[in-house]
Amino acid sequence: MHQKLISVLLCILLSNILFLLLNSRIKYPLTSLLISLNTSIYLVFSIPEAFVQLPDYVILSFGVSYWNLLNGKIWTLISSIFLHANPIHLLLNMAALYLLGRAIEYDLGIKHAILIYFSSGILSSLLSIFPPGVIGVGASGAIFGLLGCRLSHYLKLKTLSLWDISATILLALGIGFSNVSVLAHFSGLLTGLAIGYFIPPKE
Repeated sequence: MHQKLISVLLCILLSNILFLLLNSRIKYPLTSLLISLNTSIYLVFSIPEAFVQLPDYVILSFGVSYWNLLNGKIWTLISSIFLHANPIHLLLNMAALYLLGRAIEYDLGIKHAILIYFSSGILSSLLSIFPPGVIGVGASGAIFGLLGCRLSHYLKLKTLSLWDISATILLALGIGFSNVSVLAHFSGLLTGLAIGYFIPPKE
């Protein structure tokens, strides 16, 4: 079962990357790829549940938890970032990612955007395993990292856009639809704040 699921995930990843490479005119490639991957993964794996939610076996296999990490499934720290429990959870997170991802890519470039997104997401996933027994899924920790970076720049430059405010509202609403602790979200935010402090936006 795990091998089949991993094969499907690899096919989704490769098809999305290929699509991106064939469409070089896309202005924000990282944000576009992340939204496409998250959406594709949800649509493919939620088919057995009529798109209402992810099946339990997918969340158990690829979500991050104390027991998964204890059993050597370190990769769930990343795979969990691409899973969403239900359509509302996915929609709110992707809307926030659209707003913040584009801004970070524009201000800092794709390499720094990757650093912020995955550093925040992985740390958030790691802290979501407490208390043991909880299974964490969702990109919100990584997206909170993007928000933290934007807030860090605001503290320096005193510039905050309507997009930032809108994304904050979307993320706050999304917390109620995710299997990730408040501590995990907060750690993502702090990671973004710290990175944003050391990486100023382009002039």
